Amino acid sequence: MTMSTALTLANRLLRSSAQGLRLRAQGVVRRPRKPTGDAKGASNSKPTTPNSAGASSAATKSVAQSTGAAIGNGNDIVLFKSERKGFFRLMTFACFAQAVFWGAAASLAPEVRDSEEDKRGQKADLVTRFGLTAGCAMLSVVFVGLGIMIPRRYITRLALTNTIKTVKVETYNVIGSRKFQVPVNGLAFSRSKGSQFEGTTLSVKIDGHRLFFMLDGRHGMVRDQRMFDWLYNKTK
Repeated sequence: MTMSTALTLANRLLRSSAQGLRLRAQGVVRRPRKPTGDAKGASNSKPTTPNSAGASSAATKSVAQSTGAAIGNGNDIVLFKSERKGFFRLMTFACFAQAVFWGAAASLAPEVRDSEEDKRGQKADLVTRFGLTAGCAMLSVVFVGLGIMIPRRYITRLALTNTIKTVKVETYNVIGSRKFQVPVNGLAFSRSKGSQFEGTTLSVKIDGHRLFFMLDGRHGMVRDQRMFDWLYNKTK
């Protein structure tokens, strides 16, 4: 083998090895471009993100429809509402008119005489005159009391606060309305009719008040029966 032949063979070997290295280098560069199993899994996992978000939003909606979320949204839960403003304004006016009438009668009672025909006759005896005066004055006071008391005992709005610990009570007043709050355990419903009192009335005893309050099921309505049942069973 001559020297030229050996050099030719060595040159071919170097070329072939260099070409092999280039092919390997190209294969290494192209290999990351091919989709792998992990890449496919990652691409398949991307569409699941909206599904998971939708599932979480659906869960949130279902919780929002539950009692706890309704209480935790910062708004009061209206349990009962009844609007009879015109009727009670008319009733108050009628009571005060009757009070004025009987008050005037009480002022005239001491002048009652025995004979209606003779105005100059003698006055009636002391017991009759002052008895009529006391009776007329008592009727006047009674009508004033009715005009003030009945609107203040008629519950127009009953709402449960977002803390579930207090109840807001709203009633009418002589002028405007009256609002106050009481603890949940400060209410006592009448147990004779139950929580379903449509078409009738339900009496309510509130701590700190001597007289009963009234829920009118004939003209009002329960707005949230589930929460009203809960409050009815919660109270003593």
